[in-house]
Amino acid sequence: MSIETFERCTEKWRALLQEKLRSIGMYDEIINDIISSGYYMMNQSDEIIYDSFYGRRYSISIEVLKKNLQNNTQIFRPRGIQSIEVKSIADAKIQIDKFISKFNPELSNRWAYRGENSIFTFKRKFLNPWISNSNGEERSLMPSHWRGFRNDYMKRISYSSRSIFQTIHADDIIYDGIKDFRNLSAKNYNKYGIHTLSDLEDFPEPENQEYFKRWQAHKINPYNSPDMYYLEQHYGFSTPCLDITFDLATAMFFALNKYVEIDRIKKVATYKPVDDISQSVVYVFCFPSDIMTSNDIIRKFDVFSHLEPLRPLRQTCQQFGTNMFNINEPAAYIALQVRFSSDFDLEGLPTQKDLIPFADEDKFYAKLLEMKSKDPDIWGNITEYII
Repeated sequence: MSIETFERCTEKWRALLQEKLRSIGMYDEIINDIISSGYYMMNQSDEIIYDSFYGRRYSISIEVLKKNLQNNTQIFRPRGIQSIEVKSIADAKIQIDKFISKFNPELSNRWAYRGENSIFTFKRKFLNPWISNSNGEERSLMPSHWRGFRNDYMKRISYSSRSIFQTIHADDIIYDGIKDFRNLSAKNYNKYGIHTLSDLEDFPEPENQEYFKRWQAHKINPYNSPDMYYLEQHYGFSTPCLDITFDLATAMFFALNKYVEIDRIKKVATYKPVDDISQSVVYVFCFPSDIMTSNDIIRKFDVFSHLEPLRPLRQTCQQFGTNMFNINEPAAYIALQVRFSSDFDLEGLPTQKDLIPFADEDKFYAKLLEMKSKDPDIWGNITEYII
């Protein structure tokens, strides 16, 4: 069975766009640049070009594009992002509060953060004129899954909807603490005869009740829950989700400290201060309420309640989920960027252990490390952090 790439699944839509652009007299060279940059048209009658990097957020009308390209009219203004320089966490909070009060003080629960070691950008043959800067660059805030296709984004494929935490490979962590869970089916057969997993709910033994509860939570309900993908993202797997925090100090830690692999083969790593603080940045986002607010902070998990994962909770976070048609949409909501003065005061920043608790605190993480040592082919992505 062939893999469904973006290129294949948008073939008809890109053909529609090509036909439309030719009908208005656009040169084939420009048309090819537009199409190979990830644009498409779903319906010629609406005359809207969609950009698969931003979903519907930065679509372009055919009429506006035509005027801009054929008449050399300056319709689009390169997007500038306001920047502030801060000397401390307290200074940052004061300046950000001033910015928010001018922007819209009523949106207090919409503001969120992400720290990066540097400003990362990319260029396309045909840039998006609504969001690119004066150098024709677009900010990159793509989740790790999409960054894997940076050599040819047209070849990107959808992320698997089935989490590793829903497979039999995760049974040791799903049913952790249930004595002899692998032989539970045989025991129940000897006692009750032929039965299904659903029948365990009615069996009186505590281990049967608990097994049913976890089976339902981890193997049935997760298809309608994002919890599995939150855990994959935070514990080492590539996903189409981007971590966003509602805590400024957390974002600053990840801006000012870089991930460093100590042992690439065994995947042992730590965080160390960046070499050049002037390159670090914290992005301040203002999200629409239907995407994310502070009310959506991850506070508990419906899955793995028997081994509560601490890492996502410590980072006061939520995740921006993307798909094949909006791979860089988080960048569309940047409202402000925070840069650091050379004498920035580090007082008040959390430590690595605060945000990434070790196995002595995070029992979920401890179990993952145990499973990694037993089956590195499956769990080799799990990083062992040291200081």
